[in-house]
Amino acid sequence: MKVVLLGTAAAEGIPGIFCNCETCLKALKLGGKNIKTRQQALIDNILIDFGADTYMHFLKSGRTLFDIENVLITHAHFDHFIPEEFYNRPYGMAYNVTSPKLNFYCNQAVYNRMKSNLDEGLLKNNYNIIFVKDYISFELEGHIITPMPAIHSCNEESHIFLIEKEGKCVLYCLDTGILKDDEMYKWLKDNNKKIDLIIFDCTKGALESNYYTHMSMSENNYMKEKFVNFGICDTKTKYVCSHFSHNCKMNHLDLVDAAKEYGFEIAYDGMELII
Repeated sequence: MKVVLLGTAAAEGIPGIFCNCETCLKALKLGGKNIKTRQQALIDNILIDFGADTYMHFLKSGRTLFDIENVLITHAHFDHFIPEEFYNRPYGMAYNVTSPKLNFYCNQAVYNRMKSNLDEGLLKNNYNIIFVKDYISFELEGHIITPMPAIHSCNEESHIFLIEKEGKCVLYCLDTGILKDDEMYKWLKDNNKKIDLIIFDCTKGALESNYYTHMSMSENNYMKEKFVNFGICDTKTKYVCSHFSHNCKMNHLDLVDAAKEYGFEIAYDGMELII
């Protein structure tokens, strides 16, 4: 599988869209990997989330979205889902797209946002909605996708995704707080899953706080140790931290230095991972 992290920041981006703090000013001055846009990923040709920076992500990648047919949506927050953009896909606004309809794998709240923002006829004729349920796997473009429950700050279901193909396994574990309950770990063990790559939510960077709906590196490490103890991960597993907020007060190299203690890699916009 080819995993491309198109964006690697939390909702405000780095630098924050309205921010003048020291961290944001330094990121703007340094540029490069210090500039982080809103979180989004492409796994082979399956898109994860459709947030506010989607258009820019595809411009930077040198392509459009004409051949994207399937989108996994973690939850309905604007930095992960912005339905107003979908007025630009129907015939008359876009030509020669691969599929007449774009398929969204999502929860009820995501669908409700689509219904409240899109004309009913446009929605019906151009988009398919497939509701996902925790631990109910489905096949998509040769991949097996399993949604799992996240812990997040929204009054709705929120999902992380296990994605498998040809014996390789990725856990996309973003926009969630630390998962302490053993339910997920037991499910993975009981179903003989071996994870090759975990992409962790690391909104808090190396800082510790009581903000329970996102994670820090030490909380990522807590989960890593549980995965290892359950036999789901081993020395070959790769761990990548992403979804950073400027509130962690760390630029890219600061994050890289802090991550060395745990054996983690730090994500940057455009990062490609092959497993």
